[in-house]
Amino acid sequence: MIIVGSVSGNGEFIDVDQLAAELGLDRKTLYTCIKQEQLPGTRRIRGRIKIHRPTVVEWFRKGQGAVPRSRRNP
Repeated sequence: MIIVGSVSGNGEFIDVDQLAAELGLDRKTLYTCIKQEQLPGTRRIRGRIKIHRPTVVEWFRKGQGAVPRSRRNP
């Protein structure tokens, strides 16, 4: 289970490593999605990428969470 913290009272945020572990995805895949603005709920907080977990969970629940496969691991 992932421990989710609160940042500035804005809700539950996790980092890329935590989300990658939870979803079973490679970190590079998530960074690619973030760069291409395909992953909702991402924010830069004090220079670090944080992801609003409830937003991503809801996005996947609605079936919108299709992420591209890594070219290195087809």
